Amino acid sequence: MPVASQDAAPVVATIIPEAGTGDASLGSERWARYWAAMKRGRSATVQKQYSEAVAAFTEALTAVPRDARAMSERGYAKFLAGDNAGAGEDLDNAVDRVPATDKKLAAQIYFNEGLVADKAGASEAAAGYYRQSYELNPTAAAKAKMSSCPVLVEALRTRVFADRKAALASIAGESGFQGWDEEGRSDNVVAATTGGFDRAYAVLQAKAGFAVVATDEDVVMGAKGRSATVVAERVGAEWVVTGQAQVPGDSVCVPNGACMATANVEGGSHDVYYVDAATGAGLWHVAFDYAFVDRIAIAVEEGKLHVTGAGCDLVKPR
Repeated sequence: MPVASQDAAPVVATIIPEAGTGDASLGSERWARYWAAMKRGRSATVQKQYSEAVAAFTEALTAVPRDARAMSERGYAKFLAGDNAGAGEDLDNAVDRVPATDKKLAAQIYFNEGLVADKAGASEAAAGYYRQSYELNPTAAAKAKMSSCPVLVEALRTRVFADRKAALASIAGESGFQGWDEEGRSDNVVAATTGGFDRAYAVLQAKAGFAVVATDEDVVMGAKGRSATVVAERVGAEWVVTGQAQVPGDSVCVPNGACMATANVEGGSHDVYYVDAATGAGLWHVAFDYAFVDRIAIAVEEGKLHVTGAGCDLVKPR
């Protein structure tokens, strides 16, 4: 079992299901392959054989696609190997696949996201990740690094096109594009399958043209995966796009050891994207864990973003 450095959160939750348990619909053979690969990956991580660890966790994900635990451990192995970008991508995806009841695993992922942000020199973002980790599982390591505010605010980039057809063509031209998910399409939000995921994009009509926002939301649930709801609305001088992840509610096990995931519930990441309704330019991407949804208020006043509550008092200009 891999162990993080002294100041890092462990990447493995305290309670691990026995081999052969999990979503029974996948079959015992796939779960056996999954746990065998996880064991190899953890052993390789401890031995600092990071490329072998990444390969093993990838094999586990082949057996059980979109599994939060395998994805998070692969992300941590990538971090240790020096692949900061790859680590961040895996950890971002993993946190929105954690069952709502597994607070420790979510906390560990947020902590490791903090390590990735620290390494990238994004100290403010890192402190926010540590705060989210502490909220879910109050450890001394997270407390020592966290900020008072759990909200991450970053600049948002958009692409602006002359018409909607050109905007959609730009999405279809992206690397890994496999097609459209018709069920995920609306006037302002579309879903495109890229790299095996159905990613939500906002296509917003501004005075200057049509702005495309590539969100972080995977809108289709897969095996032990998640889905998300994405809504775009015009509010004053801005377009506001809100994405809320849907995570497995829990696992219900029967006497023979097989477990089935229950219906999805809101959890994981809550994201809000702001776009200038005149120019189509991106303004802000605001992100925080669903645990803070009822405690954080966001408003745009006189062209500035204001975030308050849960220890936050942020003001971000355009």
